[in-house]
Amino acid sequence: MFLRRLGGSLLGLSLTLCAGAAYAFKLDQVPGALSRSVVPVDYRVELDADPYADSFSGRQTIRFDLRRATREIVLHADALTVRADALDGVAQAMPVEADAQAQTITIRLPRRLEPGRHTLGLSWQGRIEENGEGLYVARYRTPDGVEKRMLATDMEPIGTRRMMPLFDEPVFRARFDISVRTPARFTVLGNMPQASERSLPDGRKEVRFMPTPKMASYLVALAVGEFEAARATHDGIELAIWTTEGLSQQTGYAMAATWQVLDYYHQWFGIRYPMPKLDQLAVPGKRGAMENWGLITYGESLLVMDPDRAGFRQREGSFTTIAHEIAHQWFGNLVTMAWWDDLWLNEAFAEWMGVKAARKLNPAWRALDNLGHERDKAMLDDALPTAKPIARAVASDRAAFDSFDATTYNKGHMVIGLIEQYLGEQGLRDGIRSYLGKHAYSNATGADLWDALAKRSGKPVAAFAQAWTTRPGHPTVFARRTCEQGQEQISLRQQRYGFGAIAGADEQWPLPLQLAAQDGAARERIELGSTPQVVTGPACRTMRSIEPSPFDLWRLAWDDNSLHALLARFPQLSSEQRARLLGDAWALAQTGDVRIDTVVAMLDALPVSDTPQTWSSAIAVMRAVRGLARNAPHAAAWDARVRGWLAPVGERLAALPTDQQEQPAFAILIADVETLRGLAGDVGVIALARQQFARAEPNVSRDRYVGLLQVFAAHATPAEFDALLARSRENRDTGLEWAYGNALAYAPTPEAVEKVLALSLEDALPRAVRDSLAGWLAEHGHARRVWTFTQAHIDTLFARASTWARRYIVSSPLDGARDAALAAEIDAYAAAHLTDDERPTVKQALAASARNIEAWQRIGEPLARVLGLPDSAATASSGASEPPKGDPS
Repeated sequence: MFLRRLGGSLLGLSLTLCAGAAYAFKLDQVPGALSRSVVPVDYRVELDADPYADSFSGRQTIRFDLRRATREIVLHADALTVRADALDGVAQAMPVEADAQAQTITIRLPRRLEPGRHTLGLSWQGRIEENGEGLYVARYRTPDGVEKRMLATDMEPIGTRRMMPLFDEPVFRARFDISVRTPARFTVLGNMPQASERSLPDGRKEVRFMPTPKMASYLVALAVGEFEAARATHDGIELAIWTTEGLSQQTGYAMAATWQVLDYYHQWFGIRYPMPKLDQLAVPGKRGAMENWGLITYGESLLVMDPDRAGFRQREGSFTTIAHEIAHQWFGNLVTMAWWDDLWLNEAFAEWMGVKAARKLNPAWRALDNLGHERDKAMLDDALPTAKPIARAVASDRAAFDSFDATTYNKGHMVIGLIEQYLGEQGLRDGIRSYLGKHAYSNATGADLWDALAKRSGKPVAAFAQAWTTRPGHPTVFARRTCEQGQEQISLRQQRYGFGAIAGADEQWPLPLQLAAQDGAARERIELGSTPQVVTGPACRTMRSIEPSPFDLWRLAWDDNSLHALLARFPQLSSEQRARLLGDAWALAQTGDVRIDTVVAMLDALPVSDTPQTWSSAIAVMRAVRGLARNAPHAAAWDARVRGWLAPVGERLAALPTDQQEQPAFAILIADVETLRGLAGDVGVIALARQQFARAEPNVSRDRYVGLLQVFAAHATPAEFDALLARSRENRDTGLEWAYGNALAYAPTPEAVEKVLALSLEDALPRAVRDSLAGWLAEHGHARRVWTFTQAHIDTLFARASTWARRYIVSSPLDGARDAALAAEIDAYAAAHLTDDERPTVKQALAASARNIEAWQRIGEPLARVLGLPDSAATASSGASEPPKGDPS
């Protein structure tokens, strides 16, 4: 009944569809800068590359099909000096005109070229930089402290044009036949297995790889360096995990995860992994991972971990990232989005599939509980006036950088979960198998996916899916319970949730809701659309509630009487209900739809023995309020409340049997409770942090030690903080790279802040950690100081940054800030110095800062009263958007 009602009402739902999601794949309809009349077939590429050189060179022959006659050919090339020297096998020089702004070259042909198959010969030179983009150099130190270099690639979305001239848009799938010349001591890795290796007269060697299948250009991958490997053959697939020297023995966990994930995906997709080998490479200093076909690259801590020390968080992060990247070998690589407006077809599905695999293969992790955090992250930016749809119009390839965000990954993941609930697991799986089979080694759009799902399921999935993927935002469901003539009536309506101009907008989404009574009566499924509904139930005493689902993309706001009734029996609700009510209450307190004293009352009412899921949600709320209250008179009083809530929880966790403490969910909760208690000033935890830092080898779990490093830093004396800085510089443990960076961001004094900022100009820390320091410091209350530093060193920071990092250098000082004057300064700077493609990221950061100001104006004064602060503090809090005058941050 639910499915029939859902399909019928959706037909009348008003949808605003973006052009990018509405067409099935046809080459001529795909956006892009390059002509669709020149279509590459394959590239025969020869590169000369040395990790210790400042430049590289290359030669290639491009074979292409010409669909219409032309006198010129336009390709992408960025920061390359290109010569065109052959046409159809005949050596001849041709004029090459470069457009640095468009990142293209135009080759003027000596004659009119007629339709058919042709070849073009090119040679070029380029610089090897350290910005993590294209073909770049990564510096690292061996375990014994020797400084070395390696080459790696990161091509998505537009980095390949920095390594070679080509048709650098995802729709131009072609084969890549690549060979590399390099000093003989280096190992060379590529997408495919080696076809040959030969020694050269000059002492170098030439490695040639087998040609790739037809694939998108952003999937090209190379690496050159002194690598070692852990190898295995699994189900006929040659596997290798590559590291720099001395680390391969720490890749056992990653290899076992790879086996599990491949087996699961073979069963789920019904299609075997399509390449002859799967290499995975740990790249020093890299952030995250990249799904290059046959050669996936990762930050080191995702593949390398000490089996005796690694914490559950590192293991979980490793497993889910490996599962995400291997899922891309089907979603994104085997079938590729036609243009960047459908990036979510790659990323959201890989995120969803990775979590699905983690839940299936590691049930002890209770990964379903963690979806609550992913849901909240998905809804954070989606509540801003700058919110964007999951499937969005992308005007240029450089604008694609802006699509790699929480909306694409996290909200997209949640929407796929909703679609699976609508179609059922088998209906979704069968449709995806059909989609992958039909479009293998080609491109597709969202419309192609909806068509495949509809044909296999027989359900009108396109309307439901497009309502969620082609419009920004999400709703608040307002629920009001009354008793009429002995029967319970629940009135339901929806409005858009958000801040600023979008708050309370009259927009609707298809919402599958489920009502359930506390007495175990049958559940009732309903769909709330554009029309408010009144649902009549049994006797009033049943007190039905709306059951939470992991993929709900809406907030629930009960009327005051119903909310108080729920609060009165809060301990008797299910753990899932308590977690959801608390998280939604905090979100709605920021928009003024729930009072902050209700949030505090919920925290007061949480049973000390509640589940890790609920206490994890509670800790997230405590941290969020703590962040907003930073630099306000409320901060000390809120920290006292936090200590009061968490001290008995910590005691209860410490009393659990050892085997229960070592279960992943409890182990992580123990660490989170201890960390927040210490940050909030618990003297016992602070003493423990100092004790553990002083030990040569900590005797607490790695998850606890990571948190205790933050506590140590936040309460460090100048001498202690200097010791932390020194240890951070000297660290060679990949599992602690991010831990030290996060700890340093808790710098307790202005002098300490300056020392941490100085690290962002050095090479002592891994590049990705170093580049994150400014944003972390801003988030911890030092926004003004971070912006002053950024302005003073902007040229140096820009010179070291990748193309897409420039925008974050400017926007990161706004992380966590609620300073209107600072926001105005950064807005003016971005308008004067950033490109049109870069400014949307800053606009989103400005909108987030405005949300913080708006939320604090709503909760500051009533929170002061709840905390028992003097009237002067309550009055001062209502408009507090800047730190107190005496605080330089």
